[in-house]
Amino acid sequence: ERALRFSLQGPGPAFAMIAGFEGPASRIIFGTARLRETPAPFEVLDAAWGAGVNCFDLARSYGDGESERIFGEWLSSRAIPRRSVRLITKGGAGSQATQWAATLDEAVLEAELKASLAALGVPYVDCYMLHRDDESRDVSA
Repeated sequence: ERALRFSLQGPGPAFAMIAGFEGPASRIIFGTARLRETPAPFEVLDAAWGAGVNCFDLARSYGDGESERIFGEWLSSRAIPRRSVRLITKGGAGSQATQWAATLDEAVLEAELKASLAALGVPYVDCYMLHRDDESRDVSA
């Protein structure tokens, strides 16, 4: 917790406006890739939130969706209003079994986004990103 507090006390504003986000986002974005491996994930998230972090990086591929589920349970258990938190999640990365190969099919991405929203228990995310690019696909198309 001390390290998180220190990180937010640096020079310049601790929050910034990001186009498309509902409100200001902390300049420190908390990554959740290993949240399911953390012995006390709610305590870690409480420390980040208490230090002023309101922006969280998630992904469908983190722990096969477990990180999103844990984060969603924490968000609900703390009764944090959706408008107070900035959520970034990602899809299209496949799984460890496929070595996170890009899966950029529109139906797959839509299903992953719906699964993310359900796991998080929220109606929307602030930013949805592709976790991998597919070098075989022309991005200009």
